[in-house]
This record gives sequence, C-alpha cells and structure tokens, in this order.
Amino acid sequence: MDVFAAELDALQLRLRRSVGPQDLRYIARAERFGRACTVVGYATAWILFNPVSVLLIAFGKVMRWGIAHHVLHRAFDGIEGAPPRFRSSRFGKGWRRFVDWNDWMIPAGFQHEHNVHHVYTGGGEDPDLVEANMEFVRQSPKPKWCKYLMVLAIAATWRLTYYAPGTFIQLRRRQKGLPPTRYEFTSLFFFRDLFLPLSREGWAFWARCVIPYALTHFVAAPALFYAFVGPSAAVTVLATLIAAEVLANLYTFVLIASSHTGSDIHRFDAHSKGRPEFYRHQFLGTVNYSRGPDLRDFVQLWINYQIEHHVFPNLPPSKYAECSRELEAICVRHGVPYRSEPLRRRCWRMLDVVVGDADMRRDADLRRDPNVRPNTAAAGDLVREMVTAGHVVARPAVG
Repeated sequence: MDVFAAELDALQLRLRRSVGPQDLRYIARAERFGRACTVVGYATAWILFNPVSVLLIAFGKVMRWGIAHHVLHRAFDGIEGAPPRFRSSRFGKGWRRFVDWNDWMIPAGFQHEHNVHHVYTGGGEDPDLVEANMEFVRQSPKPKWCKYLMVLAIAATWRLTYYAPGTFIQLRRRQKGLPPTRYEFTSLFFFRDLFLPLSREGWAFWARCVIPYALTHFVAAPALFYAFVGPSAAVTVLATLIAAEVLANLYTFVLIASSHTGSDIHRFDAHSKGRPEFYRHQFLGTVNYSRGPDLRDFVQLWINYQIEHHVFPNLPPSKYAECSRELEAICVRHGVPYRSEPLRRRCWRMLDVVVGDADMRRDADLRRDPNVRPNTAAAGDLVREMVTAGHVVARPAVG
C-alpha cells in the first residue's frame, strides 16, 4: 500500500502542477451551458406547461450544484486571476449566495459536511452512508412496492429533507466546537425540531435555508411573470418550477447515492489511518460511471469520475478525464478494484441495497475478495523506475 500511495502522490503532484487557465475555461464553459439551460427554461416556461422547460430548469439547478461542489473543494483557488465565483473564500458568501448557488443548503454548510464525507468515506462517521441512513427502509416489514414508494418520496425531496438540515447541523456543530456526527435519514422525524420554526435552532434553519430558496424560486419568480404576463403565466411557471425541483432531486439522488452504494462496495468499521489506508478506502468505497465525452461529463456533474474525485478531491474536474486511464492502470498493476459501470446499472445496484435485497461488503470481506490481490512485482519495478528517473513524491493535504 505504501508503494501504491507513492504512485498516487506522484500523479497528484504532476496534475496539480499542470492546473492553469485552461481549467478555468473548461469550468466556465460548463457554467455557460448550465446558465443557458436555465435561461431558455424560464423563457419558455410561461407559454405552456411542457417537459422541455422542466428539464432545462432542473438541469440548471443540478449544474449549479456540480460547479459549487468543486469550487468549495478549492479546486480553482490556486489559479491566478480566477474570478470570485470560482474562489472558495468568496463563493456563496453573503449576497453572492443568490448569484453563485441559491439552493436549500448553505454553501458553507455543504462544504463542511461534504469534507466530513470525504474524510470518513464508507465509515461509521460518514454522514452520507446510504445503507446506514436508509436502514429504516431496509428493515421495514412493509411490502416491496411500499419500500420503493418510500425511496421515491425521499429521493423527490432530499435536497430539502436531507441535505439542507444535515449540512445545517454539521455547520452548527462545527461553530460550537463539537465533532461531526452521522445522522439517520428519517428526515421528517429526526429533524422535526428543525422543521418547526419554534426554537432558536428551528428558526435559524428556516431563516438561513428554507426561506431564501423558497421565496426566490417559488414566490418571486412566479410573481414577476404575474406582473409582466398575467396570472395564467404565473401559475404555469410555478407548476414548472415545482416539477423541476422534483426532477432535480430525483436525478441528484440517483447520481450521488449510486456512486457509493452497491453489493460490490465496501463499508469500513475503522477510520483510515495514514494516506495509504485513505486511498484504499476511496477505491473500495467508490465507483465510476461511463467516461466522457464532455457533454456526458457535464450532465453527470463529473460524478462519473467519482473515484478520481475521491482520490484527488481538490483538483479541477477537467483533470479527472485527463488522469482516469492512468489511474486505472495503476490500480491494475496493484490489483486494486477500479469499478466503472453505466449509471443505470449502478442505480439498480443502489436500489437493491436501499430496499434490503442486497448488503454492502464490510471490511472483513476483504480477506475473501478475489479482486484485491496486489501485483507486487510490477509495482516494485515501477517504483525502481520512478527512483531512477528522479521523480519527487509529494504528500499534499487531503480535503
């Protein structure tokens, strides 16, 4: 594992040194694509309720999350001349939240919660461990069709019922000097105090998470169409926005949950100690979807390179396609699983776990996993080549 980690460190160092203006141009192109979808979606939403407007507005919401994800990982902070919307220190702060990423969750809350997920991927402290969070569905005595309906209801609302309160709680714990905690996905029950704005915490949650997004998307936007076009247009726009909200939730749930859930993915009973074990957890606890071209990468928010992202979380997404084949080759040399399947297959693997038809592998299963067999001879040859060539192995910070 030390040899494996050294190769990955060398690759990360080389990629980090190559980050530059071309990576800003790449993410700006993706941003323009998402913004264009939003503009066209709104421009056509008032005429007649139609699936095209719903799809375009939903994708605009999704793309903002995808871009926010990498900005908040500080992927572009080291690029000279990067505008404020691509700098983690400015992104989503104050009034910029309404321009950069206006969603149910606070950008700073998502940043902290998501970093916790990266550090504890697949472990007991991981707040986004789907199998554990959905245990109440898995263990439910209800018939299978009812379980699927439960999952559908959760997926259709999860940015509001899971991510907004979850990220808010993690941020408040950090502000109070408390350690991170993992919470169950029994949202409307576990978060009942937050969703009732009667306490100080509940009102703070509504004031910072629920009200800003609800007012701008479901009140202000239809009101503008009401003022300039008429009441029928306002009703059509409101219906379109609600449908786009549900679609964005469903798609992001499938996209994100499927990348860490399946009968071939591991959970870990112990936190990783040291960089080699950190890398090991990322490969055994993560899966990719089909690679490229750019349009597919944009549509899948670069989660089709989820392995690359978890191994090198602070790199721009343009680097993932650049290094994916080389990273896969390193895994082949060491006998480390590099899983990649189309999204539709991973979705069904995830659903099997969520409804209790399958279980994720536990750390003890590594002893009998035939895929984890390092090719030590090939790895040793490569390290000797690296030493001879004078490669410098760096150990940049995780997160």
